[in-house]
Amino acid sequence: MRLLSASLCLAAALSCHAVFAQEAAAPDPEKLAIATRIIELSRADQGIDANVESLVSRMLQNLKARSPSLSDEVVALIGNEVLQEMKNALPAVSAINARIYANHFTLQELEEIEAIYQSPIGRKMSAEMPKIRQEVTPLVRAYSGRAAAQVLQKVLTKLRAKGMKI
Repeated sequence: MRLLSASLCLAAALSCHAVFAQEAAAPDPEKLAIATRIIELSRADQGIDANVESLVSRMLQNLKARSPSLSDEVVALIGNEVLQEMKNALPAVSAINARIYANHFTLQELEEIEAIYQSPIGRKMSAEMPKIRQEVTPLVRAYSGRAAAQVLQKVLTKLRAKGMKI
């Protein structure tokens, strides 16, 4: 439980640091308003939401592995609470995202990007991206896992050939 508490405190501290850093570089309000609309039109917040659910799921798996005596009921309770707290923070994450957009693009560029998302193809792209991410994510995870195992084996073989005892 201490590990979970420490992890959550660290995440909160890092989040606060990121928020304060972003506040120091507050962009033009008009740019920020357009960037916020772009985030909404692009449905970028849906991708963040899916990442939060995946993160909480992995966190709970690690928690259960480290604390096998925790009942499934307690793990579910922790998961629900953490997920709710993290979802409550999503508007702040979207605001940070909008600030980053506003800092990277000129007003004219933001207006052009917004126009793309308001066009028929932009609306279709926004509608399809969550579905595409849903298809791609498990494939990338599976590939990454296999690739990492192969790379690790290759590195270990090289190091052993150099005389390292591994």
